[in-house]
Amino acid sequence: MQTIKELIELITLNKIDETIFEGENYQAPWGRVFGGQVLAQSLHAAYQTVPKDRIAHSLHGYFILGGDLRYPIRYEVDTIRNGGSFTT
Repeated sequence: MQTIKELIELITLNKIDETIFEGENYQAPWGRVFGGQVLAQSLHAAYQTVPKDRIAHSLHGYFILGGDLRYPIRYEVDTIRNGGSFTT
């Protein structure tokens, strides 16, 4: 990856449904999905499902297994709470 434009294209997701998105993978030389990519894409997916005035202040993730670069990653956003002052 050489440019900001390439990074933005990688993080930008394809919308499948209102809460389902799909992202392509950075073809890392070590042969596994890069965790930072997954975090950035998951945050982008979440932002697609909340009001525009909401800003993330926390993000937590656990990587159980390495991802396979041959397959796109599907993100399914669960709306737990959409209240007056914050969204989970």
